[in-house]
Amino acid sequence: MRKIVGATLVILLLLALLSSCAPAPAEKVLLRYRLQEGQSYALRMKTEQKITQSLLGQEIAINQTLGLDMRYDIQDVDPQGNMTAQVTIEALRYRMESPMGNIEYDSQKPASADPTAQAFGALVGANFTMKFSPTGQVLEVSGVEEMMESVLDRLDLAGMSQDQFRQSFGQWFDEKGLVQATGLNTALYPDYPIAVGESWLKETSGPGMMAVGLNMQNTWTLRSCQGGVCTIGVSTTVQTLPGAAPLEMMGIQVSYDFSGNQTGTMEVDQASGWVIHAELQQKLDGKVAVKGGGQGIPSGMNWPIAIESVVTLDSR
Repeated sequence: MRKIVGATLVILLLLALLSSCAPAPAEKVLLRYRLQEGQSYALRMKTEQKITQSLLGQEIAINQTLGLDMRYDIQDVDPQGNMTAQVTIEALRYRMESPMGNIEYDSQKPASADPTAQAFGALVGANFTMKFSPTGQVLEVSGVEEMMESVLDRLDLAGMSQDQFRQSFGQWFDEKGLVQATGLNTALYPDYPIAVGESWLKETSGPGMMAVGLNMQNTWTLRSCQGGVCTIGVSTTVQTLPGAAPLEMMGIQVSYDFSGNQTGTMEVDQASGWVIHAELQQKLDGKVAVKGGGQGIPSGMNWPIAIESVVTLDSR
């Protein structure tokens, strides 16, 4: 009997030891934007892009870089945690290198800017208001029309009427375009707590750097959370929005049809949800089609295009 009792105690002790050595359930975190009313948050966004096109037997390469310094002034946080922010463009940098010539502008060095790029200066100081949820979903955008009017008032349109400008460039100033430009929708958090190694899916849409409507199927994966910083992996399939209206440029209708992918990594502050650093690589291939003709390009023509982009975001 004593041997049986002793053996039973040994088995129970082994089971207890094995239980204590078993891995604990993975701790889950609730990723959320928790920005504070009355506080300001700043983000620097840079998009470097190489565009290669084969047109009329020639390969044309265009390299362009767009940099934006954005400030979010949090005006209100409601009981549900939804935040209202005034978003201001504090600085803008643009550079383009192409066979037709180079253009460069830096709002912090306006005196040295290329005269053809001075119009970018009208965007500096422009602002609009955006309301977004703790997961990063944009709920409301206002002040866009007032922003455009302010930009138009400061622009020298060089003989172009305001209506002509709106027709040619208005797609850059719509709500989705502005949301995309701010970089906010880079981080869209899940509706539920998540553990390291788990993924979540979100679909987003909006114009890219060329004001082309894009549909993006995003997969985010929580890779780690250490020292108050969470690292998130990004994998995205990209496709132009079906049925999107062509872009109107100086009487020419330009349509794009391409697809590709985007990968990268983000680091976010676990307490506030604000992006600390992100780097995303995007590759797209497809074609361009024109209607209306002009500028030496006949109507009905189409040609292949490849776009490689690197987008970086940094808190500042």
